[in-house]
Amino acid sequence: FAVIYSGILSGLTDAAGLLFVIFGSVAAALLGFSRREIGAALRYAAGSDGTREDLRHAAHFWEAAARNAWILGVLGSALNFTIALGGGSEGITAVSGRMIQSFIVVLYGLVLAVACLVPAMKLAGLAEKAPEAAIKGAGPVQPLLFERLTGGVLFAAVLGLTIFFLVQGSPQDGPLPVAKVMLHGP
Repeated sequence: FAVIYSGILSGLTDAAGLLFVIFGSVAAALLGFSRREIGAALRYAAGSDGTREDLRHAAHFWEAAARNAWILGVLGSALNFTIALGGGSEGITAVSGRMIQSFIVVLYGLVLAVACLVPAMKLAGLAEKAPEAAIKGAGPVQPLLFERLTGGVLFAAVLGLTIFFLVQGSPQDGPLPVAKVMLHGP
């Protein structure tokens, strides 16, 4: 908090990128896990007791969340980089500033990935020490239609809004406008 309050990182913020990583990670979680599995993973990360299998499933969720955050950070950076290249050429200083800004989203993804790996490692360690359940559980629950639909819609909305807000702040009159890059066939 002291570093943030000092203003040292004031030039290193990208609200659209941060929201892309956070809401994209939520959407990816809903695409891959049921609400029950997500709730259980949150409870076990907060310290609830569980069987070995339950703790393994919760650790798997947190590993997937970390992987998704990292991948979404890279995707957000690639989107920002594409938009920076598609903008007009105001000089090397402006272009380099936009390019540096595009890599901050990777940092957001990496920080969120590390934050998700902490409970994953904790739960994996606890799973090794936990007793086996007397009655085998049903195993992982497949995401229901509601979760998949919600996750898909949320991800599409996050992607669309991110591109909209990034393009809105940067006129696309350069040699590689976003529409040309994103909608170009293979």
